[in-house]
Amino acid sequence: METAISTIKRLPENREQLNTFVDRLTEEALSGVTDMIEIAKAIKIMDEVSSRLRANLADTILDEMAKYGKGEHTVNGIKFAVKQRTSYEYEDDELEELKNKVKAREQFLKSLIVSVADLETGLVIEPPVKKVSEYYTATIV
Repeated sequence: METAISTIKRLPENREQLNTFVDRLTEEALSGVTDMIEIAKAIKIMDEVSSRLRANLADTILDEMAKYGKGEHTVNGIKFAVKQRTSYEYEDDELEELKNKVKAREQFLKSLIVSVADLETGLVIEPPVKKVSEYYTATIV
């Protein structure tokens, strides 16, 4: 009987296999052997599987990694390490006011079509460089 992990184990298991897999799939896609939409679908599915598994199992994986002790540990060609991230929650009215001023300034600059002079300082204010890039989205329905 096939299990979910047996399906995952058909994927590359080390850097060399990963590089070969990506190179071959890229070559097949660019040469027209493989349908590009099928590849986009597979990418989306792999992203979603990875994201959900990471969310569902993060605490359990951390517990398992604690058994190996502190520091980095390489298991079957994958280096694992437990890291810490520090974040701060600010409750500062002045900081919020500054953020709002930055947002307002960005909106002002976005509204510019041509350069203008600041009458108070005499400085020339240039409109921002607008960059547009295309990308695709994929949604599992």
